[in-house]
Amino acid sequence: MFTDPWTSELFLPARATSAGRARHFVTAQLHGRGLTVDIDEIELVTSELVTNAIRHAQTPFTVTVHGELSEIRVRVRDANPVMGSPAPEFLMGLGGRGLRIAEALSDAWGVDHELSGKSVWALFHTASIPASV
Repeated sequence: MFTDPWTSELFLPARATSAGRARHFVTAQLHGRGLTVDIDEIELVTSELVTNAIRHAQTPFTVTVHGELSEIRVRVRDANPVMGSPAPEFLMGLGGRGLRIAEALSDAWGVDHELSGKSVWALFHTASIPASV
């Protein structure tokens, strides 16, 4: 278990290349702390949350990964207060699966509305988080 909570942030522009940079950032933070389980799920959800920020908010955004005890939280904060809605089922082939993927792969997810935008987050419980390095 971690003895101390940790947080890392990365500020990115609203560009398609930012999704890959965000995935790499989160994965590097988790690997750097010895976490190897649930990486694929956390990486996929990160990618979906970032893609939503790029496509819908169209503002620069911050990706935050936070570890504490037996949980990891990934947060994507953008400057657009409007929340997009999931695509109807008949349009799923064209996109719109991001929040459904977050719901399916994380233990919890949500949206925090803020004065200058919003944060969309996903929480992952894991009993396999090692002691901090």
